[in-house]
Amino acid sequence: MVLATTSVRSVLVYRLGVLHEFLTAVFFSGAADAAGEASIASFVARHNASPDDATFLRSLPASFWHALPRDSFEHELSRMDEDLKAQPLFPLTLAQPLPARLLETIGAWVRQEIGRDLLVDVAIDPSVVAGCRFVWRDHLHDFSFPHLIASQSTALAAMAAQSAAS
Repeated sequence: MVLATTSVRSVLVYRLGVLHEFLTAVFFSGAADAAGEASIASFVARHNASPDDATFLRSLPASFWHALPRDSFEHELSRMDEDLKAQPLFPLTLAQPLPARLLETIGAWVRQEIGRDLLVDVAIDPSVVAGCRFVWRDHLHDFSFPHLIASQSTALAAMAAQSAAS
């Protein structure tokens, strides 16, 4: 369920951490219902969780919560972690970090246009400057500014020479 609704690897790892922290807090506080609003509100208040964390927890259906009983939730979370490691990745290199919501938008596009099971795996490389780079089917697609300048260097040099000659 979490894997199906999260398309960016770093966001998924973070959400699994939030889920583990939430379930640990709930099950060891004696709360009767992990999925209940009271449990989520208490967790958010006590653990300084973000509004996005609360929204994520509230988005999980009752069937998800019933599949995570107290005595085996650690095993289920480990299984989710193993499933994460088995997911095919779509490596995406950016010049700087982007907000999680924007990454999820990119991830949704990747899943719709390229492959339903892909997880976007973001790497940061300041040399990209602007744009992005990714490898798909063993071919580098470079949409970075330095690559654009390098690929247009002959045309830029000709324009500069023409300008200098005028």
